[in-house]
Amino acid sequence: MAAISATLLHLLAGGGHLVASGDVYAVTKELLQRDLPAFGATVTLVGFTDSAAVAAAITPQTRALFCEPFSNPLLAVVDLPEIGRLAEERGIPLVVDNTFLSPALLRPVEHGATIVVHSATKYLSGHGTVLGGVICGPKSIVREVRGLLSRLGGAMGAFAAWVLLHGVKTLPMRAERHSAHALALADLLAAHPAVATVHYPGLSSHPGHEIARHLVGDRFGGMLAVQLAGGEAAVGPFLNALELSTIAVSLGDVSTLIWPLPGSGLLRLSVGLEDLTELETDFTQALDQIPR
Repeated sequence: MAAISATLLHLLAGGGHLVASGDVYAVTKELLQRDLPAFGATVTLVGFTDSAAVAAAITPQTRALFCEPFSNPLLAVVDLPEIGRLAEERGIPLVVDNTFLSPALLRPVEHGATIVVHSATKYLSGHGTVLGGVICGPKSIVREVRGLLSRLGGAMGAFAAWVLLHGVKTLPMRAERHSAHALALADLLAAHPAVATVHYPGLSSHPGHEIARHLVGDRFGGMLAVQLAGGEAAVGPFLNALELSTIAVSLGDVSTLIWPLPGSGLLRLSVGLEDLTELETDFTQALDQIPR
């Protein structure tokens, strides 16, 4: 969050206007709706799957666009090349939070992004052992943001940086396995009667599937969202029956992590690197135990 906050505070210094996706990580959305306006910025939230709506929201005061390519938690897919072209035409920086995919699967700068931010706590580290963020972009901007971070106190510790550098060495291999496991599990879950909907861009039924294929090929990442047919009442029995997964709010770990969104019957799932057959067996038996 320090990476996102400092980047946007720099770009919007003095009261600029931001056009941002309304379908983003909940804490990011709080920053957009509460904290940035407190610093004098104006924020317009729109659906970034609709490039025309994004274009219509831009004003002469707009200083940046912000989105997630695969949104958190519903995995809506943004046509990044289209948004990138729009940003270039209007001369506005495009800031992309690429945490869900990592540079192993998507490099947003190749599709028009000006600045890319990551939560290094997630896939970059890969083991849930580090807190940190990454900002990638033009030296002129990164230099200013780095100075702002120093003044605000958002500095990564030396040991955390060392752990991150070790974890990132295995990122390509981990990303491959995360993606393969997530696709297989998404197929399994989508076919189970206890599941109403699976949100995963790798499924041909996903509305953003073709755009996702253009962006990432056949590796769609390790994140998916599951809507249980029984709604909120089904969440407790399902989670209590799971044996291999951990209930946790984080993601991008070697272990499978699952987080229920309160009151919705929706589960965000970060698929880990465990044996796939064991994962499939565990999820199936847990779904089977939901009262019908």
